[in-house]
Amino acid sequence: MSVVARLLNWDQMEYSLDASYASQDEFTAKIFLFWFVSISSNSFAIGFGLYNFIFGAHPKFYFTAKMFYSLHFHILAGALEFMLMLFMYLSAPCVAYSYCLVIFDIIQNLTIWIQMSGSSGSKFVVNGVFIYLMVMKLVTDFYLIFVNPLSRDAIFAIYFFLSGFTFTRYTGMTMKALNLFKNMRYTASVYSGSMICASLAMGECGPVSLYTFICLYTVYRKYIVQKSNGWENEAKRNPYIDNKEMIKLPQKECKLKPEEKARIVFDAIAGKQNAKKLPVENLKFLLTTSGVAESEIETAIKELALDSQTGNNHGFTFEIFYERFPSVWKWYYGYMNSKNEM
Repeated sequence: MSVVARLLNWDQMEYSLDASYASQDEFTAKIFLFWFVSISSNSFAIGFGLYNFIFGAHPKFYFTAKMFYSLHFHILAGALEFMLMLFMYLSAPCVAYSYCLVIFDIIQNLTIWIQMSGSSGSKFVVNGVFIYLMVMKLVTDFYLIFVNPLSRDAIFAIYFFLSGFTFTRYTGMTMKALNLFKNMRYTASVYSGSMICASLAMGECGPVSLYTFICLYTVYRKYIVQKSNGWENEAKRNPYIDNKEMIKLPQKECKLKPEEKARIVFDAIAGKQNAKKLPVENLKFLLTTSGVAESEIETAIKELALDSQTGNNHGFTFEIFYERFPSVWKWYYGYMNSKNEM
């Protein structure tokens, strides 16, 4: 037995190759929590991810081609990975399934790495959690390929580590309902959701290793990299949540045409009614508030090619905004009078 298996108490049970893992498992607390996470969090995450894939996700992912394509690969690979692991648990052990799982997991890790440049919350904590989960998944992938390709415990560990990204929605909704951690809610939901899933994946070692990793990552970013200004602050997915002077929506908003909704958002970002141009600086502020990294914002501005489109006036017109960014104005229109920061 490997050192990892002995430390984590993995692979204590030998499974027959003629029946599914599920049919051979006793109903323990871990099995209950596996199904609880699957039903309460991951099923919702798969549905919500596919909805975003079809109808559009948070607008900050639509300003650069890299973020746009990585998001869609992330959603598709994540949904397939979750469904594959559920299929594996309900099927007889098969090495080929494990190899497919590792391929999906590596693709998922690559897309997460790209999207961290636009993460919300306090980046010391949120990025630390995301990197921890990616590292743990890679280590477990290695175990699954080179140590025991039929390890149900390794499959469960990958499942729970991946669930750390989706359980955030569940913990965030409960925190909002109970009005907990109001000023750092997204950060707290990421940390608590990942802490729960890390404990399910690694037992006693999970929470300790997660907290230690976050501390070491913060020390690295603060004192070695030294390019993390503002990372201790909570970046908002909803940039209007604390704005008391936002442009109010009309009472009969259900009858508004798409152009009218886009105009409301355009004026709000521009900072005045009936604006002719949307200044670049206002767009930069909007993306910074949403947690997008400065380097990613610079790339977005270059890809927008604002100078060539607007006569070097450092802004773009309503017509360009309306035609080019439907996901942007639809999401921000919904955010304007929303109390949901998640």
